[in-house]
Amino acid sequence: MFGRTPKLPIDAMFEEPETNNNKLNQEYVCDLKERMSKAREVASRFIENAQTKQKKYYDNKAKATRLNIGDNVMF
Repeated sequence: MFGRTPKLPIDAMFEEPETNNNKLNQEYVCDLKERMSKAREVASRFIENAQTKQKKYYDNKAKATRLNIGDNVMF
């Protein structure tokens, strides 16, 4: 959910303390940004496809209303 495996308190007891992982963190951030960007692009494509399908369905079901002179209409 957050892009990493969660660490539990028990993990701290059995793991060695982390050293300076600044480079690893920067790589992680760059990788995460790239993956989030790709996910956004994919989601945008799916949304566009869904909108196209919904418009097509709506247009097939929509019926034009014919108005004649003298018909009562509400403004």
